[in-house]
Amino acid sequence: MRRVALAFDKSRTGTVVEEGPEVSEVQLDDGGLRYFTNTILTEEEKTMSEEKTYDQMTGPELVTRYNQMAAARNLAPVKKFRDIKTAIRRCQDIETTAKPNGPVPAEKPDLTQRRVVVVRPAAKETVTLDDETDAVRRAFGFNVGSSREKLLLTLLACLGQQVSAEDLQKAVFGSRSEANAKQLESVARGLPWAIGGKDGKKPKLPYEYKREKNDDGSVTHGLHSS
Repeated sequence: MRRVALAFDKSRTGTVVEEGPEVSEVQLDDGGLRYFTNTILTEEEKTMSEEKTYDQMTGPELVTRYNQMAAARNLAPVKKFRDIKTAIRRCQDIETTAKPNGPVPAEKPDLTQRRVVVVRPAAKETVTLDDETDAVRRAFGFNVGSSREKLLLTLLACLGQQVSAEDLQKAVFGSRSEANAKQLESVARGLPWAIGGKDGKKPKLPYEYKREKNDDGSVTHGLHSS
């Protein structure tokens, strides 16, 4: 049903019950049911009479106004206009477009064109160790899957040898970078702490961790049997 405001008192609004060429029956929002001469305004026309003219509106205001009129005509809304001149012209054009007699049915989506992406969680990496290596890993007490455990297992595989920091970065973090080089130094400090033996105390584990810096500035790390 059509919403209206009285021409002689725009603050009084209501719904048209029956509309004729000369008189209309209007159910007022304040409870009255009366007949009036056909001098009424639609709600849209009332809004337009109270708002700024198109020339006075800003870009966002023109977009809002256009989308209000588009919604009443079952037309697609817009996000923005190229410029103010275009916005004014589009508002003027849609204002003269007749409203549809009824709602336009929503277009059904084309399910054949829909792309479905299935995301599966990555499987947890499992490492199978021989009994001796597993016993050493547990003796060091590092968290399973942690960077320190990865470093320990890499050095155990090369026991008695020095391994370049670049190779260790790739083994522990998956890539080489300046940030990973700094992180490797921090992770490696956990090895001598777990081995013990500082301040004249007897080491808890029969290993020795060595960090060596070569003449060319490169760094190597190694785990050796004591």
